[in-house]
Amino acid sequence: MPPAYLALIEGLGGIPQHLGKHLPFLVADGNLLDAALAANLLPIQWGDPGKGHARHPNAAPTEAVPSGHYYDWVDLLVGDTETRIAFAPWPQNRADVAGAYRGLRTDDPSGHEGRDTVYLLPIHGAARGAEVRVHGHCLAHGEYIDFVKVPG
Repeated sequence: MPPAYLALIEGLGGIPQHLGKHLPFLVADGNLLDAALAANLLPIQWGDPGKGHARHPNAAPTEAVPSGHYYDWVDLLVGDTETRIAFAPWPQNRADVAGAYRGLRTDDPSGHEGRDTVYLLPIHGAARGAEVRVHGHCLAHGEYIDFVKVPG
């Protein structure tokens, strides 16, 4: 975790405002969730507003922030099998990486300063009904880990 960000976590209001705010969660939109699962994809967003967390913004690399601000990899742990899923620089989708982006309401992930970005993670049938550990790396904030229950 970047030292400057650690200082924010340890500061006033740091736990609710910074530490838990970008934990992964399943997309709540039933149509998008069902379509993604039918395609063997797990649709994840970061920072569940239903829990009072800030939705994670995403940003492409710029001159000021050459790395960009997005999750560049996500590890999924299903049972004893861990799989790392790489992502292209946001908001690009490329055939040479397994992860993909889309928007919450459209195919475009850039809505609401990237807060509408849905990360599509390839899963296999064994993940259905399982508790899956989602461990992602944000280029700006560091790593976030939580568990999601994949619908059966």
